[in-house]
Amino acid sequence: MHITTDRAFVPAATRAVRYLHVKISAPSKPASSKVRPPASVSIVLDRSGSMDGTKMAMAKAAATHALKLLDATDSLGIVCYDEEVTTVLDRTRATKEAKQLAFDRLSHIDARGSTDLHAGWQRGAELAKSPDASQKAISKVMLLTDGLANHGVIDHDLLVAAAKRLRQAGIATSTFGVGADFDEDLLSRLAVEGGGHFYFIERPQQIPDFFASELGETLEIVARDVALEITCDPGVEAMVLNDLPIERENDRLRVSVGDLVADQDVSIVIAVAFKGMQQEGTRIGVESRMVDRDGVLPEHVMTVRWDAVDAVTDQAQSVDRDVLVEVAMLVAVSARRAALAANAKGKFEEAKRIIQAALSDLRVLSPGDPRIALIIDELRREELEVVEAISPMVRKARHFDAYQAIYSRQAGGTATRSKKQG
Repeated sequence: MHITTDRAFVPAATRAVRYLHVKISAPSKPASSKVRPPASVSIVLDRSGSMDGTKMAMAKAAATHALKLLDATDSLGIVCYDEEVTTVLDRTRATKEAKQLAFDRLSHIDARGSTDLHAGWQRGAELAKSPDASQKAISKVMLLTDGLANHGVIDHDLLVAAAKRLRQAGIATSTFGVGADFDEDLLSRLAVEGGGHFYFIERPQQIPDFFASELGETLEIVARDVALEITCDPGVEAMVLNDLPIERENDRLRVSVGDLVADQDVSIVIAVAFKGMQQEGTRIGVESRMVDRDGVLPEHVMTVRWDAVDAVTDQAQSVDRDVLVEVAMLVAVSARRAALAANAKGKFEEAKRIIQAALSDLRVLSPGDPRIALIIDELRREELEVVEAISPMVRKARHFDAYQAIYSRQAGGTATRSKKQG
């Protein structure tokens, strides 16, 4: 973990905000390690009527291809759903015989009916729950849909709460949205709260590659249920600019990062608000540490404290503009995503107000910085676009781009890694 701040001083007896740029780097997979934790994977496929044709064919091909990556020590399960839930393959070891049985049964699945996303997903979670009493297995649901949840539980807040409960129980959820009709805001929220990843599949032919990529990362996890814990001094409050799941308890903030794969890099920006209680000549700030479920990451506490100084000294201090550029990027992409969500609901004026508020924040962040000026110019162009209906496919592509920027993912949704993978 590496932390930099935009400024070293804070004005005494004055409200102020300082920023922390936290870079988290996962350990490499040991070269000598030939044994990985077992995976318990459940594939959940939407079989509603809109999936008919190429979508369903590619979904079945993706499941078939992904299962080939599993070893006999892993477990697998397959579920299809419309308004009814069909268990194609109950949880079983991923033996050669079980895989062949899964291939055979998948070949007979066709599209029909409505979309009971919640019921299909929850059945998949039951199959993904590890039978391993030691809880060493990595449990994941891979949920694919091309439409809206229109049967059973459809309330978004209830669905997101279910994702959070599964994550807390050790079962991650990754979501795959196909085509123009699914709800990108819902599927990305399910993935974030569920500790997994979100993918936008523009063309059915992309389904196999995305499935293989996600399952491949699952098999390279080196640290599970990672969290950044921040403890604040009195008079200080920490806020996360990345839209990550958080838990707040008194002066401590716990930021859920999810599972990390070998050599993965994650970037988090923290806004540290000072309430004006700091006295000149004192030091005040936060302590940070990384934790994970299995104690893989080193126990290392990093402390960042700011000197409370007079107003003249505060104004004259040097500024790390690289940190402020990170802040600006997150402010812009967060506004972009929120404006797109408003645009999807036809709330064009609200979308415009979201962009305008972000522009106001960016203009005072670091006047004169050319990199931030470029971010402002791009967002100003989008201000003109969000006041009219944006085509669903364009809107989903932009939402996916924003998601990747916020959660340190690369083009195509893959993890950002610091070293070349062999």
